[in-house]
Amino acid sequence: MKARKEVMGNGGMRNALRWAEECLGRILATGSTGRLIVESFDGPTDEMRGKLHAMIGDLTKHSTTFRGATLGTSKGQVFDSWKAILVSAAMQDRFVPGYHGGLISVRPSSENLRKAQYCDAIEAAYQIGAELGVVWSDEKATA
Repeated sequence: MKARKEVMGNGGMRNALRWAEECLGRILATGSTGRLIVESFDGPTDEMRGKLHAMIGDLTKHSTTFRGATLGTSKGQVFDSWKAILVSAAMQDRFVPGYHGGLISVRPSSENLRKAQYCDAIEAAYQIGAELGVVWSDEKATA
């Protein structure tokens, strides 16, 4: 029997402990030996992901342009452009010529951002927001 479970957050950890007990119980019931491997993951928390996406949403509502460039013609394109700008600020990406001209960013998926890189992306959002005069939705709620 081979099984894998990824866990995030305290609630997920409690569920994972029950799941591990069940798996080990099945192994022991058959008289077999088993191996339980636990690895830590330095990925962002759900709170960090939510904050960054909310900030991208605020930037999308505030501006469809950045430093003279139009970020898209639809809300989805603008959101994706802001996300790419912030992720680029947090990751080591490189640029190669695009097929139709210009440059394109070559970088790992944003799913692979570590906590520190997520913090860098959030900080970049705050810096850009300050440049543009963005009022963040979490600040509106406390005002």
